[in-house]
This record gives sequence, C-alpha cells and structure tokens, in this order.
Amino acid sequence: MSLHYKVYGAHGLLSPVVPRAFLHSLSAQSVVGFAGSRSFSPCPSFCLSLLCQLAPSRRRFAVGSRAYRPSWPARLLQPSWLPGCAPGVDRAFHFLLVFHFSSSSSFYRAFPERSSLGLPVAWSSPAGLRPAVALATRTRRLVAACTHLVLVSHRWGPGSRLCYRLCRERGVVVLVVVVVVV
Repeated sequence: MSLHYKVYGAHGLLSPVVPRAFLHSLSAQSVVGFAGSRSFSPCPSFCLSLLCQLAPSRRRFAVGSRAYRPSWPARLLQPSWLPGCAPGVDRAFHFLLVFHFSSSSSFYRAFPERSSLGLPVAWSSPAGLRPAVALATRTRRLVAACTHLVLVSHRWGPGSRLCYRLCRERGVVVLVVVVVVV
C-alpha cells in the first residue's frame, strides 16, 4: 500500500502547501513524476510554486509576491524529475523543468513525434500504437520509474484514474493536488 496525500488549490492562485511528510520522504535517490489532466493547463506560477517546494536548490525562488522557506533538510540533494508528454498538466511542468531543472530531468513520451524541448528522452512508446494504448503504456512506464508522483487534476479522467491506481498498486508515494477552477 502506498502513502498518499491530498491537498487543494485554486487555479490562478499560488499552489497549496505540500505536506511535510511528503517533503521528508524525498531524497537524492527519489524520482518525482508529474501527471494529470490533459484538458487542464495550470498557470506557470502554480506549477513553479509546487516545484519550488519540492526542490531544495530552488526553495529561495519567489513566485509572485511569495517567497518560500526551506522546509526540509538542506543537506539533501535534488531528486530527479520525470514529466510526461501530454498537453495540459504534463506540458506545464515540462516547460518549467526545461528552464529550471534540465540537468536532473528526463522525459517520457507516448508518441515519438512529440518534442522533448531539450530534455533527454528516457522512454518513448513504439511507433504504430493506437493513441489510447500509447498513452496508457507511457503512464505505466512513468509510474514504474517513479518513487513519488505529483498528480494534479481538476477532473478525474481515465488517465488520472489509471495513474492513481498504479501508484497504489506499486507503492509509489503520491501527492494528489485537486485544483478547484474558480
């Protein structure tokens, strides 16, 4: 059984505070994946504030008018990051990882033609798969590679449900961020 945490945030506002237990479960060997709604794209400040809370080397960055204080031991090194390739949540985190964490990020994609924007491709679905099969295969591989997963969703579609179920089955620590669109 995996640990899971649920927090709520409002779109257009700063992200919710990540629970300390989730932060303390991270280490230099952690691999943090990102998944969520394809139909919802969170604003960059929402995503960056989540990343700033998760990454010790970026904790001093300010997002908007709010600055973050370190909430886990500074001796820990930065975990690795794995975004997906879908539009919406995956792409929002992908763009930020390219600019702020490219040295510790790689990329899982369901379709070979999707651009990695400079991140190394860790895995790509074989060509010729139906789109639904390619996305499900990529989700399975992404969850299998992660120790922690941040699942950002405003509506639970089949991909979010699959991701959450796989995390529970495989013992991946998952942070569910339920976004309330106001």
